[in-house]
Amino acid sequence: MVFQLRDAKRVLDCLKKGVKIAAQVMDAGTKVQLYVELLNKYVYFYEKGVASVKFEMLQELIDRIREETPNLDAGDEAEQIGRHYANTVAHIKARKEMADGPSFEGIQLE
Repeated sequence: MVFQLRDAKRVLDCLKKGVKIAAQVMDAGTKVQLYVELLNKYVYFYEKGVASVKFEMLQELIDRIREETPNLDAGDEAEQIGRHYANTVAHIKARKEMADGPSFEGIQLE
């Protein structure tokens, strides 16, 4: 199956709109969860070669997640969000080590 994307600008517009909406959410848990979900979508489109999705955008979301994570109340929700984010980070680390595909080299995860 060949992935074809007809409108990379539209994809980027939708992703940016999602980040803007997530930034306006008052509940820290919901905000971080949305950021992690959006990071996954950014990674997906970055891996598919959508030219308008740059690794700097991935880094910005990672930084936002790091900023907001300390605001989470301890509990099951924070633990679930932490696991979801850890899985995403593990995926990015694995992709950094692969020679083929888009480069994740510039992304700082720690």
